[in-house]
Amino acid sequence: MMSGGQMGGGMMGGGMMMQTSPANVPPELPDPQSEGAQLVTQYCGQCHAPPAPSAHKAMEWPKVVERMNGHMIDQSMSVPDSGKLQVILEYLQQHAGDKAAP
Repeated sequence: MMSGGQMGGGMMGGGMMMQTSPANVPPELPDPQSEGAQLVTQYCGQCHAPPAPSAHKAMEWPKVVERMNGHMIDQSMSVPDSGKLQVILEYLQQHAGDKAAP
């Protein structure tokens, strides 16, 4: 098991790791003080920059979140429990591309 959330070689290996924590949520995320933004930063930020919720439509986020959760499990990384995973999904869907203000 690898420590610190770093993955081995490959496209998203250690050189592309983004060190983030809930205390330093990227300001470009909507509602940065929300639990959802903090969890996105904590879990998604283990491998890459936290995703912009507007990157996908609300209906697309469940499959994306499921796929990324699988990647975290495959890489023996810290994974959110089911409650936190639901908060992440709801946050991403609430601020999704098809929900963004004009």
